[in-house]
Amino acid sequence: MTLTAERNTPRREVNRIAPIVHTGATIFADGMITLLTADGTAVAGGTASAGNVVAVAEETVVGDGALTVKARFGCFQFANSASGDLIAAKDIGSPCYVVDAATVALTDNSGARKVAGTIVDVDANGVWVLVGPGAVGGPLGSIANLNAWATALATKLNADAGVTDTNYDTTPQS
Repeated sequence: MTLTAERNTPRREVNRIAPIVHTGATIFADGMITLLTADGTAVAGGTASAGNVVAVAEETVVGDGALTVKARFGCFQFANSASGDLIAAKDIGSPCYVVDAATVALTDNSGARKVAGTIVDVDANGVWVLVGPGAVGGPLGSIANLNAWATALATKLNADAGVTDTNYDTTPQS
């Protein structure tokens, strides 16, 4: 359809979702969310028969089959796993896997764990993980791709705004 006048095009924020919470499931605020493969309802990260992490909850919800949970994509810090599955700085850019709704590990435990996202950084407080669509294997699925995308976007925005100072503070924000 060719436009002949202005149009009010619906839009939505691409960093948020609100999936229906599975009946009886409790999702806690700031925990990883996965979707059950059978019906696509949301459950806490690490639940058996669920898929990869899709987002992080912004609220606590006990599901009744109709309630939704507000959730967000982005870069989040989770607890690091122990010993053989401990994530180190050398693992930045690699996928990490769900141990539970607040902990990630380096390995998939022979296929038993689902993908949490891509490792962005590791510090004394835990592992920073890129969570959301494309976080692993998609167009932003690696640190190199993410950095290239972010650099290109920043360069374009700076040029549009006439900004010449490009010394950015890269300290993780809490």
